[in-house]
Order: sequence, then C-alpha cells, then structure tokens
Amino acid sequence: MSSTPQVVKVGIFMTVCLVLLGWLILRVEDWKLWGPKGVRVDAVFDSVVGLDDKAAVRLAGVRVGRVDGIRLEGRKARVSLLLDQPIDFVEGSSARIANQGLLGDKFVELRLGPEGAALLPPGAVLPGTTPVSFDDAMAKIEEIGSTVQDFLGGKGGKGGAGA
Repeated sequence: MSSTPQVVKVGIFMTVCLVLLGWLILRVEDWKLWGPKGVRVDAVFDSVVGLDDKAAVRLAGVRVGRVDGIRLEGRKARVSLLLDQPIDFVEGSSARIANQGLLGDKFVELRLGPEGAALLPPGAVLPGTTPVSFDDAMAKIEEIGSTVQDFLGGKGGKGGAGA
C-alpha cells in the first residue's frame, strides 16, 4: 500500500524535472514558441570568419535581433538575420561584421541608407562588408616591410638616392 504514494511522488518529481529541462532548452536555444517570430532579412558577405550562429545583430549599438543561420551560396556566405521588430531598410543600407572591442565577439552591424531614400522591396538582400582580418593586416604589413627593405637595401643603401 505504501508504494503507490511513492510512485506518484516520483512521477510528479520526474514531470517537474522534464518541464524544467524543456524550459532551459528553450531559453538556451532562444526559441520562442508562442511569441512573435520576428522579421527575416538576408545579407551576403565575402567572408564571415569568426561570426557564429545566434550572434547579435545591432543597429546604432542597440541589439535588434540575432543571426539565424549561415550558409554558403556560390563563393559567398549568406547570413540570415532574425530581427525582433520590422526595420525600414532604404537604398544604400548595408550590413557589416564588427567586433565588440579588440578581442570581443563578432556581431552584425546594420547601417541604414540616407534619409529620404526609396525603401527596399520586401525580400531584398543587404550587401555585406567584411573588415580586414588580422591575417590580412599582418600580410600587408609584411609586404610593406619587404618593400621598404628592398628600397633601402637596393637603391638608397649608401648615402641616399643621388649620392
């Protein structure tokens, strides 16, 4: 007789645990089952190195959405942005990948076109710009250094250009 109440208690405990686990999964994955889904906008970039799925999307420094998928389309990366609210994009609007600080996470920064410009049609794809990567910057510095070294060693190594 005493085992039936114990089975009920274990059943209630397991149900509560499963509900909590489901809630945690929804929070961690940022899934919204009953709320508004948001507005989807796509942007195309040459490279999205370091940008993660679910990264922040910001406009004027304010978080307005998140990255909701990155896929390869030809030789470019197409990034799907899920915005919390509709934004009126006008001609000249673009997206760019930016860093939070020197070593911070990467996010997508939206830049709106000039005021008074024509609105982009629904489903328009924003052009994206990628900042210079650390590797590209180091390669450019190395190239400049070798050019300076060639100049000083070849032409002007003994007293300058006309001596």
